[in-house]
Amino acid sequence: MDIEKYYENYIDLFQQEGWMQLLDELKEFSDSIKIESLSDARDLHLAQGRLDVLRMVLSWEDSIKNSYVLFLQEETSNETFV
Repeated sequence: MDIEKYYENYIDLFQQEGWMQLLDELKEFSDSIKIESLSDARDLHLAQGRLDVLRMVLSWEDSIKNSYVLFLQEETSNETFV
């Protein structure tokens, strides 16, 4: 798979209703984790790990879109030098 197809596949995914539904549910889950209600250090570490993963998934779309813009800019600048 070439790099442009890689990005296009993700852009297609991000436009799907299911992706938006997943993000909404993950945001709700993330908001439901209350650090103050944790009973010990183990629970805190588990919650931190969950929040890290949730933040990564929740920011995935922005990361891919930003990378795609940079890729397109590089492609355009490479074409001007050819």
